[in-house]
Amino acid sequence: MKILRTILFALILFSFFKGYAQNDSLDTGFASFYHDWFYGKRTSSGEILSAQKLTCAHRSLPFGTRLKVTNLDNHKTAIVTVNDRGPFVRGRIIDVTQSVARKLDFVAQGQVKVKIEMLTCEANPDSIYLTADSVRPFYKLQATETGFEAFSVKIASYLSERKTFDVVRELKQKWNEDVFVQTVPYKDGTMYRIFAGKFANRQHAEKLYEKLKDFYADCYVTKLAPTKQ
Repeated sequence: MKILRTILFALILFSFFKGYAQNDSLDTGFASFYHDWFYGKRTSSGEILSAQKLTCAHRSLPFGTRLKVTNLDNHKTAIVTVNDRGPFVRGRIIDVTQSVARKLDFVAQGQVKVKIEMLTCEANPDSIYLTADSVRPFYKLQATETGFEAFSVKIASYLSERKTFDVVRELKQKWNEDVFVQTVPYKDGTMYRIFAGKFANRQHAEKLYEKLKDFYADCYVTKLAPTKQ
């Protein structure tokens, strides 16, 4: 168990984001799988596409989002992680790797109708920084090891620390909500996942979601779970 740290950050820039809500309910449509030509190339997230990994492309969900994909013909399922953008073909909602296509058993068909579900219980693999007002425009951030269990609204994921703090500042100033930033090791750097609100039940989190959904294109309600020691 590491010693708790307290870090003071200056948040200078202000940014405002407005978009359409990302529906976190069930979605159905056609899935296809990557052609051999794409393997070994970089995905939109920067990762190298591997035929052996259980990953997928989605048009808008944040990179790192985990989805349950169900083949509606045979009800076989696979858990995948979004690491690419696409497909950009009308009627298709997801592209998967060949490993996923084999698990879902639709390699011979080329495409199949699927249902996708967002897995909203997100573990805390690193630290969650709990923000609290200090002297504006400064915020006091305290790091924890195990996190906590609560419902929250996932706002967005960024690789830029500066962008992360801009959004944190916006959330605090415009909505005065508790804000949590989860740090996750990502390649040679860090991914910052921003969450707003800390609620004992989903209903309260849904109320905050309704307030925020028109301003953050990819936000959705999720359940945070403590890291197992």
